Order: sequence, then structure tokens, then C-alpha cells
Amino acid sequence: MYEVKALSICNLDEVVALYRRKVDEDASRDPRVGRAGVDERAIRNLLQYRFDIENDVFLVSFLRDDAVGFVDSVRAPGEGIEASWYVKAAYLVPECRDDGHFEALIRVLEREVRRRGVGTVYANRSSDESATSLWEAAGYEAEGDRLVKSLR
Repeated sequence: MYEVKALSICNLDEVVALYRRKVDEDASRDPRVGRAGVDERAIRNLLQYRFDIENDVFLVSFLRDDAVGFVDSVRAPGEGIEASWYVKAAYLVPECRDDGHFEALIRVLEREVRRRGVGTVYANRSSDESATSLWEAAGYEAEGDRLVKSLR
């Protein structure tokens, strides 16, 4: 059974390892991404010290007590328009990349975003069609270079 928890000091080591896997996978698909300056210490510092409890949501997905995915997101304030919520990064280990697991993780994010009074969630559209199909299965629609869902 899947369980989704907020990022905490208790699961930070597991999340750093997952982020490392994401960076490595991204670099293997696109050499422009590279690995320059992205090590475990940099990831740990980024996760520990840049977090804003009011404007960030970082969720970790577990399967039988093993961290298998995360979603890293932030409030994107709009000038003169309604604020939206931006998913900076989402990752699932390959063996968990299915509609059900992804949707379970994203639904928890959407519930938290709604609780904070924000009505739209978006992510950058990926060139990876399998990633795009997971977003679309969760109800997101392509709008240019974004995948967008209204929560209202």
C-alpha cells in the first residue's frame, strides 16, 4: 500500500537518494542537464534550507516503508491574477511509474493546494511522453509548454 508523507528530517536521507536518481536519469536522457555541481550535499542543503512552510509543499511517497517517489512544488504568485501552484519536480522510481501511484501522490498535493486556497496546479510539459501520459491520466491538460489542472 502507498503512503504519502510530507518531507521531514526523518525521511530526508531517502529523499536525497531519490533526488540523486532523478538527476542521474535526467542527465542520461539529456546530456545538457549534466551533473555539474549536483551532489548529495547540495541536494540536502537545498531541501533543508530553502523550504518555506507557507509556500512550498514537498511530499514523499512510500511503498512498504521504502521511499519510492516525491513531488516538489511551490506557490506561484500571480500579479493581478489568482495564484497558482507550480510542480517543480516529480519523480517515481521506474517500478512504480503507473497511473495509480502517480495519481495517489498528486491527489495528496491537490488536496493540500486546495486547502491553501489555490485553484490551479501546473507543471512543465516533459519531452518524455510516458511522464506526460501520467499527468494526463491524472486530469491535467496540455496548454503550450505546461500541463494544467483547475481544482475548482
